[in-house]
Amino acid sequence: MPPKAAKRKAKGSKDDDPWRSPDDHLRKKPRPSTAVVDEVDEDQYQAKRPANNQFQTWSDWQTKFNEKEKSDKRDFANAFNRNIEAKRNEFDALFSRSNDELINADNKYAMLIEEPCTDTQTASKSNPKVQAAKSRQDHPLFKAGQHILQKCHNLVADHGKASKKATQGSTKATLPRELWEDEIASVQELLLYGRQHGENIVECIVVPSPSDEEKSHLLTPDKEELSLTGKLAVAMYRKSAEGVMKGGPTWGEVARSQAGAFGRALDGLTGI
Repeated sequence: MPPKAAKRKAKGSKDDDPWRSPDDHLRKKPRPSTAVVDEVDEDQYQAKRPANNQFQTWSDWQTKFNEKEKSDKRDFANAFNRNIEAKRNEFDALFSRSNDELINADNKYAMLIEEPCTDTQTASKSNPKVQAAKSRQDHPLFKAGQHILQKCHNLVADHGKASKKATQGSTKATLPRELWEDEIASVQELLLYGRQHGENIVECIVVPSPSDEEKSHLLTPDKEELSLTGKLAVAMYRKSAEGVMKGGPTWGEVARSQAGAFGRALDGLTGI
């Protein structure tokens, strides 16, 4: 056998020795399987993108959505409560300011009322003789009150007399309301006659009468033909009627004369 071949054989016999320990064999690195490689890549991908791992299932997404909706509602309620509180504070401030203004106005008017009273009291203390000289009977308000009361007493007395006259010779008493209704009718008639007579006076003033006789008939009607109410109505305008009768030409007559003169002047200018 050649030497080289013997050497190879000797070496090969040494490698194939079954009594040699396992540590003496050359250890090779195991090759990973395909499943293990895919799992490692998935872990690395999830580690790089943690946000995508939050919604792996529908229940997780729905839970997150419900939490966000609750948070939004809570924020809206808090903002609404803050706005309500701000408006309440604003209203309280406005109410307090208005109340202060009313109190100030009340105090102001109270001072305005107190000033005349104070001045009157000061004047009465400084001039007691002058104040004592004026009695309550001299006050205009007292006089007016006395006049009104006297008229009321006279009215009651007149109604009493009228009731007594109405009951004479009759068993039925006339109620005061019936008397008042008669008086109201008389007053209405008086106003009607007075209006008619006043219109006649105004007509005589504005519209020129064709003759003095017609003017006199309008201004001074025959009182014998008038009732008591008509006579009272004519008497209401007695001074006005006398002024129209004795006051010279009325406004209507003056206007008519001036218009006539102006017309004649125009006729003269036309003829030139």
